[in-house]
Amino acid sequence: LLMVFGIAFATFWRLYTEGVLSWKKFIIYNVFNISIAAIIWVFIGNFNVSPQGMVNVGYGYFSANLNTFVNGQGEQHLMKTFASHQGQYEGYGYLGLGVLIALLGVFTYYITARYTSLRMDEPPSKRFSPVIVVNILFMCFAFSHIWTLGNKTLFEANYLYEKVGIFRYIAQTFRASGRFVWIMHYLLMLYAVVYASKISQKWIRFGKNSTENTEDTVNKLIHTLNIKQLFAKHIGTVLLFCLLIIQIIDISPMIVRERKIFDTDGYAPSVMTPQIWQNITHEAQRIVMLPPFSWNYNAEGDFLHFARVAALNHQSITTGYLARMDTRLHDAYIQKMTKQLEKGSLEGEENAIFIAGKRYFSKLKKLNDNGLVKTFQFENYGIAVPLKFEKTIAYLSQLQGCKPLTFEQMDMTQFLQRESKGHIILTVVHDEATYRLCDTAKAQFTLMNSNIATPNTGLGFTNIGLGFRGSYIGIFIDGKMATETIDNTKMIEKTIKKGNILRGVTFPYDVHLQSAGAIAANKSAIDIDGKNKLTVRRGFNFVVLNTDFKVLKTAYFDTYDDCATGEINE
Repeated sequence: LLMVFGIAFATFWRLYTEGVLSWKKFIIYNVFNISIAAIIWVFIGNFNVSPQGMVNVGYGYFSANLNTFVNGQGEQHLMKTFASHQGQYEGYGYLGLGVLIALLGVFTYYITARYTSLRMDEPPSKRFSPVIVVNILFMCFAFSHIWTLGNKTLFEANYLYEKVGIFRYIAQTFRASGRFVWIMHYLLMLYAVVYASKISQKWIRFGKNSTENTEDTVNKLIHTLNIKQLFAKHIGTVLLFCLLIIQIIDISPMIVRERKIFDTDGYAPSVMTPQIWQNITHEAQRIVMLPPFSWNYNAEGDFLHFARVAALNHQSITTGYLARMDTRLHDAYIQKMTKQLEKGSLEGEENAIFIAGKRYFSKLKKLNDNGLVKTFQFENYGIAVPLKFEKTIAYLSQLQGCKPLTFEQMDMTQFLQRESKGHIILTVVHDEATYRLCDTAKAQFTLMNSNIATPNTGLGFTNIGLGFRGSYIGIFIDGKMATETIDNTKMIEKTIKKGNILRGVTFPYDVHLQSAGAIAANKSAIDIDGKNKLTVRRGFNFVVLNTDFKVLKTAYFDTYDDCATGEINE
């Protein structure tokens, strides 16, 4: 929206400078644009979103690199890949080798023509261009307050971000600022194509003139055969076609990737059986997913399949992919639902069916114990059905592969207490792990001499205590911290070499730990002897070893949700 406003503003500004618009109309047109957007926002509910729901961390991380127009970031076939920072995929503006050659050709032509007899027309107009001014501002915003070239930081304007409130608010609202290179990307591409075409037309005229003045025998023969005129007439088309072929070859990895991501055969549910789930949920007015507003219950993005079932049954559902939301209402509903489930009440959700991923089965236990629902397990999902939905209960009772739900589950505090004695625990944090890290788990970490629970303020841009979306690495031996690293701004890594000794234990293999919270690179791992030992997920990830370094268990707990949301694998 802001990019479109920028283009419209530049257009009206140009018309004003050319005398087409008066200053009154210039103001009216811009106010009209903003007003239309505001009216549409009223109807779609955008003003229901609180200001807090519009802001997010990430500005400066999701930026553009100064090499963005020539750096394909591995998505190109012919050009070299240059270095960039982790989040700068958002500032992807690679033009492609075909366009880059065209730009170089246009630039070379006008520089050459300026000082030689080859000048056949005036170069591009030097008149004032509002769209260039607007785009320079957008480009500065795209590079953010931290300008980088490759993997080097050239300078940081931290004062602008930290002290100027309105700039910080805008920056947090449009946190993926790197995307603002898009307009300049398209302008450069159009410039290359348009002026390459114009130059080819000039060469046609140049070719005709040179042919008419030809006197030597060879050129007369060429003239007789019309080869030169033919070549001059079609040189532009041939050159542009060649550049197009180069462009397609260069960006072919991107074309292949897009085809893999976006299935051309259309949407096809793969995680579950939609017709059966329609039958399971059809009596209810609402599907309550546990936890609400998550995206991954048992598989990546499986919320989509339940959303489809709800749509087919004309039901509401408590999940969805929301870029911006009213965080107050969002959190209020989660707190309300958490309290209801803890005391085993259906208040306000008597007409709903509850569905939980296998990590969240314990959330249905109180409802089951209070005799308000019948609980089942089907396709690794927990289902709680209010007793009044008798047809659904009968259907599930006879459904092949469906069985009564069991609630045996250990929370993170119990896990740490049980597994720490006599064992080695390797720990990394992935994505975010502090939002609902419970007090009992914090106390247990403190008992194990960890600094995780050291008080932290604001967004956690400090390395004392684990902050929101921060990075963490810890090694605990026999219930006590042997080493730990916390950094709330960047990715961290720790390597214990073979033969090193920690708390009396000699490491028989190289052990490498990597952690990056969402504010850093969102990339974490635990490797032993060069082999990855677990698939990391959001929250705390653990590998439990005995003193012989045999892997006993792997586990993770999604403490962005709560300390009981997790999975333990023997």
